[in-house]
Amino acid sequence: MAYFYCLRNLSVKEVSQTAGYSSPSYFGRNFQKHPSTTPNEYRQRVKNNNSQM
Repeated sequence: MAYFYCLRNLSVKEVSQTAGYSSPSYFGRNFQKHPSTTPNEYRQRVKNNNSQM
């Protein structure tokens, strides 16, 4: 789901709805458990890594 979030430029709300979460905040809390960062921090990190290539 993190990959989908970064590539599609969707909002956290849109991704959470697509993934079937009841709220964006619940999605964000669960998202943090796996990559250990918020969805927005993760997106920024991926963008920074891609721009360095």
